[in-house]
Parts: sequence; structure tokens; C-alpha cells
Amino acid sequence: MSSSRLIAFLEQEAAVLRHRIADLHGDDILIGVSTPDGTPSASARSEAEARALLAEIEEHLQVLRSPGGIA
Repeated sequence: MSSSRLIAFLEQEAAVLRHRIADLHGDDILIGVSTPDGTPSASARSEAEARALLAEIEEHLQVLRSPGGIA
């Protein structure tokens, strides 16, 4: 896969994750971010996982866009 195709794919994945995070964040505002025992709700955990994956994808995109980023 060429670097431009890989970058386009990762950008698309990042957009999907940003949309998912926005949806999950909206859910937490409506239902609360923690359970009665004080642990994060399922949507809060999903949002945290999506944010971590988005950060990883953005890091890869930064490397790919840098000079000499991919062989």
C-alpha cells in the first residue's frame, strides 16, 4: 500500500473515531459518567478506548507525513 493510500485510510479511521467519541460523549452527558459504585460507565470506558486509539492513529499519521516517514 502506498503511503498516500495509507494516510487516506488512517484519516478516514480517525474521522470515524472522532464521530464515535462525540456520540459517546453525548451519551455520558445524558446518562452520567459513573456507575453507582463509582466506576466509569460502559460508554465512558468506550470513549476512553476510542480516544486512545485516535491518539495512536494521529501519531502514525504524523510519522507518515514527516519527511522520510515511510520507506
